[in-house]
Amino acid sequence: MAVITPPPLEEEFDKDGAVSQPWQSWTKSVYTIANSVSQSGITANRPAQKFVGQQFFDTTLGQPIFSNGTAWVTISGSGGGGGSGGELDMGDRLTGTSFFDGGNRV
Repeated sequence: MAVITPPPLEEEFDKDGAVSQPWQSWTKSVYTIANSVSQSGITANRPAQKFVGQQFFDTTLGQPIFSNGTAWVTISGSGGGGGSGGELDMGDRLTGTSFFDGGNRV
């Protein structure tokens, strides 16, 4: 895994107040990496390395899935292979891999 260390914070701006060249270069590298991450595809193309909250649209399932840091789950909290789940409304909330409907765990 590549690690991109940012330049020192005190070097963020040059003497004219513009963003310094080291920071411009670092920012470009970060955007390049972020834009290379696939955000949709078939089940077999899900990112192997995932972070908590990461979203991926699984075109095989036809729905978005989310990472809990260990596994991919659907919005209903199942293991990404479908699930019964309900619809989200303003009274619903997601917590980890559990789905709450108006405060009641589904």
